[in-house]
Amino acid sequence: SGRNHWAIGARVTIEIGSSRMARIITAGTSTDSQEPAEAHFGLGTATSVDRLIIDWPGGRQTTYNALEVNRQHLIELM
Repeated sequence: SGRNHWAIGARVTIEIGSSRMARIITAGTSTDSQEPAEAHFGLGTATSVDRLIIDWPGGRQTTYNALEVNRQHLIELM
């Protein structure tokens, strides 16, 4: 109890070339249902994500490089 299993509040940022997009993992913002604890990005014609940066609640940061597009990447809070 007390653990943030869904990483609520994490900021997920992607970089593709000189473009950056960010999403914050949230919960409880819908009146009729819960949204999933995930970040979804529309990437257009991009063929890869140069960098994915996660700023976790609590201050840690994790970075991944050269991720494939058109895939789900499961990243677990450790």
